[in-house]
Amino acid sequence: MTAALSMLREGIERGVGSQKEAARQLSLTPSMLSKILSGERNLAADLKPKASKMHLLAGLAMALEATGYRRLFGYIQGDRHPQSMIRRVEKEDAEADAALQPIGWRIIDKDGPDDLTADDKLALLTAGKEIADRVKAEINLLIEWEDRYQLGLLEHLTGEKKNRPSESGHIKS
Repeated sequence: MTAALSMLREGIERGVGSQKEAARQLSLTPSMLSKILSGERNLAADLKPKASKMHLLAGLAMALEATGYRRLFGYIQGDRHPQSMIRRVEKEDAEADAALQPIGWRIIDKDGPDDLTADDKLALLTAGKEIADRVKAEINLLIEWEDRYQLGLLEHLTGEKKNRPSESGHIKS
């Protein structure tokens, strides 16, 4: 099973509770969804947006499946406690920031690849990798926060509002 399928399966279970409920929401038979999640069949293109809205992890799986960008859309294994995930984001942020610091001066008056030295290219590539690692850590932190604290981040990301109680207990839309 590919990483994207494993992530999709877990995202569906976290988001709607069961594959049977996911199949109902996607207008599929449970056996068809099982074939999709085992890799025997592909999820129809028109169902991918609906599946990605079941849970942030399912959306991440769709992005990974569509692009293959594991360094950007991968699921981080290991300690996923929010405090550990925050520390990971802080670490990746510091590394990305350190890699970005010299870039502004390095690329002044350089308009294309022919203007770059080998050191310039290495610095840009390193900064790009560090930024991708930071984004991956941030996305994974959002997944943990949503799972643990049920903040409605999925609705925020999709722009679809659902009525949620505010801190005072009144419904906000």
